[in-house]
Amino acid sequence: GPVDVLVNNAGVARMELELTGDGLERTMATNHLGHFIITTRLLPRLAETGGRIINVSSEGHRRGDLRRASLRDIFRGRIDYNGFQAYCDSKLANVLFTRELDRRLSERGVTSVALHPGVLSTRIWNKDTNWQLLLARLFKPFMGSPEIGGDAVFRLVAEPRFAALSGVYFKVREKVPAAEQADDEAL
Repeated sequence: GPVDVLVNNAGVARMELELTGDGLERTMATNHLGHFIITTRLLPRLAETGGRIINVSSEGHRRGDLRRASLRDIFRGRIDYNGFQAYCDSKLANVLFTRELDRRLSERGVTSVALHPGVLSTRIWNKDTNWQLLLARLFKPFMGSPEIGGDAVFRLVAEPRFAALSGVYFKVREKVPAAEQADDEAL
């Protein structure tokens, strides 16, 4: 049947290079390519209802740099690997995808937005034993609760005043400009 809302919210942060069975860098595959695949497969159903797509991204997208090498090399982990950079790149890809969905689908009534839900005390920080994530775990008591992120998503789903907004980026509860690379149509 029709799909009214799709919230893409899978995420990992792998500090060591890992490849999927298809030879893709795991962070990009999980955080972006998975969203891309499910969204494109559900587009006909979303178009039936003038549906809404919410791509959960991160303020980390501002540190993403998808111009530093070919996208093929970035997506396959063929460059000097840095887990933090891979995470930021995947989150920039989320915002770029949101903008491209807006360009291609707004006339069909499908809207898309990207959202940074806040720095939240979730299990993403527990998945690796790398020193950066071990350090981040020390700050979990000072991070927001997962409910803050859930509320930010819910507002974009349920409040009518957000229904017509498309191609924009939200930082928790506020619409803010995205990183400069997020407007690069060539990317």
